[in-house]
Amino acid sequence: MIFNTPLVTIVLPVYNGAQYLSESIKSCLNQTYQNIELIIVDDCSTDNTPEIIYEYLKKDTRVKSICHKENRKLPAALNTGFKIAIGEYFTWTSDDNLYHPAAIEEMLIFMQKNPEVNVVYTDYSIIDEKGLIIKNQIVEEPDILKYRSCISACFMYQSKVYKCLKGFDEGLFLVEDYDFWLRAFRYFTLKPLHKNLYFYRRHSKSLTDQYNEKIFLLTRKVMARYEAIDFHINIDDIKQRPVFIWGTGNGGKYTFKVLQKAGIEVNGFIDSNPVKWSKQYFNLPISFPEDIEKVKFQITPFIFIGSTFIDEIERKLEELGYKKGKDFTINIFANSI
Repeated sequence: MIFNTPLVTIVLPVYNGAQYLSESIKSCLNQTYQNIELIIVDDCSTDNTPEIIYEYLKKDTRVKSICHKENRKLPAALNTGFKIAIGEYFTWTSDDNLYHPAAIEEMLIFMQKNPEVNVVYTDYSIIDEKGLIIKNQIVEEPDILKYRSCISACFMYQSKVYKCLKGFDEGLFLVEDYDFWLRAFRYFTLKPLHKNLYFYRRHSKSLTDQYNEKIFLLTRKVMARYEAIDFHINIDDIKQRPVFIWGTGNGGKYTFKVLQKAGIEVNGFIDSNPVKWSKQYFNLPISFPEDIEKVKFQITPFIFIGSTFIDEIERKLEELGYKKGKDFTINIFANSI
């Protein structure tokens, strides 16, 4: 039950998103909770996005639109939309994703029943290009943000959250949302709502699929920014120590390339998968975790975590005698890196 009916602002940024845009707009306007404003920000599209937006502007007074004169990327488009938002609660969605019809209502009920919560986020389904469900995703607790992005694409927050954080960092295209959530986590209360209320589309033109490697590296850069608040990583000290990378997937590969550019010699890799032990990666040996136990070395190694399973690896390294910040990090951008 909704105790009152506050205005909810939905910002929908779009750039050449005509293929799915109409579906996305309809999923916003057809919510069971109707007191919304939908602000569509056209980031200088060159397809028929403007014509689609115009049709909905004529049909529904809740729709507003702003058009950038040049392509400024997603975080700038979000800031443009939220600068004119007047809702008590804010959210945003993408031109290729869809809300469940009750998404706004369910999140609003949760927020009103839990006034101490500033940000709510929900479970969701991953769909393909045709809208068929690939899998259902249950979101994790917000503490996981220290290790990876765990906030789904379906969320709502009090407008004061956006205003306090001063919006999205426009220099962090592709990871602007992760940076925003990390900052929110430091100052506000975030809680998951375990109801499936959103359809997140995976397709060849989605940002996630187009920029996989870049997103990984930028995510690490954002992590590094906040890890640096708590730890000082000394690159000169690292260069005097044996260096290992934990992870032999894409993350390990990207980390290896960055360290090579920084002039840091890597002595080997670590992996939890027994199949990979005693094999080589980039012509360097792959060790099992217990093989790098701290007490086995005269000079303590330094470990760079090149895997998405950061929380599990950090716990294991601490069991092996290593200290975060002093002996291991996810920060492949520290100082001169």
